Amino acid sequence: MYKLVVVVAAGLALAGCGGTIFSLAVDPPGKTKDYFLKCLQSNRFLPDSASKASASEVAARLTEGIVPTQYAPASNTGYTIEAETGEIEALRRQPGYVNRFLDCYVAPVRATDLKGRLLRGQIVAALLAQYASATLIAKERATKPDDAATIIFHIRRAALHLMSVSPEALESLYLLRKEDIPLKSRPGPAAARDLAALVRLSLPNFHNAQRTAAVFDIGTDIARIDGRFVTNTAGTIFDVVSTTAVSGGFNPSVVPKLQGLVEAAVAGLSLAAQSQWYGSAFIRDAQESLLVDMSDTRDIGLLWLAWQSRINAACESLKAVTDTRAKPCEPTAIEMADYIKREYPGHPYLDALQERAALDIRKK
Repeated sequence: MYKLVVVVAAGLALAGCGGTIFSLAVDPPGKTKDYFLKCLQSNRFLPDSASKASASEVAARLTEGIVPTQYAPASNTGYTIEAETGEIEALRRQPGYVNRFLDCYVAPVRATDLKGRLLRGQIVAALLAQYASATLIAKERATKPDDAATIIFHIRRAALHLMSVSPEALESLYLLRKEDIPLKSRPGPAAARDLAALVRLSLPNFHNAQRTAAVFDIGTDIARIDGRFVTNTAGTIFDVVSTTAVSGGFNPSVVPKLQGLVEAAVAGLSLAAQSQWYGSAFIRDAQESLLVDMSDTRDIGLLWLAWQSRINAACESLKAVTDTRAKPCEPTAIEMADYIKREYPGHPYLDALQERAALDIRKK
């Protein structure tokens, strides 16, 4: 998960309608000339021979990142991956195309740094939420309330997927005490496990695809409401990716639909990065959040709070457009607990979240 920026709609300095991603955002705000293209080439997202790329080409590459393709081996050694050779660990450490793209658009994060990648996903969601709020308010659209409700729903869904596997997010946003969280494995089928181990063992690639899709869908919302980029493809990236779990495998026939939705998301990401004032400031803030201190001592919890505050502010504006009684974009403790109970059996934070939920109810 990974990349972008925000702005007041009146301050947008957008290029012509219907352009490619590189005619819109060749160099994100605050970058030197040709930075973005050269970074994508050096990061092996695009070939060295590329002089430009259309939104559809970028979307095709990102689609490969969401649904990785496995190729036949060049040798005659067969298709079995032998764990003792370290190949499985090598696969885990290899950055996907989404990670490579976000390394250039926001800031580089190691493929093995789950904390950093989750925080980067939160930052992208915050940037998209702010832009969506500003641009929707500035638009004259009969569907404003419905558009705002959809964006709020997608921001909430992204939050559930990102926060649920981040100890720092759960502890800081729900005021959980570290001493109340069991960090060691216990015997028994219902034992609480170490969260890092749980995430690593519980369908990590599928859940990562869901997290990416959930965040990118906010970008698709922006493309649809902006009017400069129109997709006739119904549905969401998240729905297309998630149906692989119930259909018995990935259906190649949905690739064109997925690519069309991802292309809209790329357009939304581009639009959110156009402000030369706020765009540059937000990307720099994102870089500082991710790069100032990459050690384990960085206060990730405080950073989660800071970026969540921007999401909450944007959502208050969106709620005013649709219905002030709409749910906030930050899931409640009980909503997070319900999601975790369903998706991650044995999650070590479940009991503490349920206790926090009970306390919140008593306070009302």
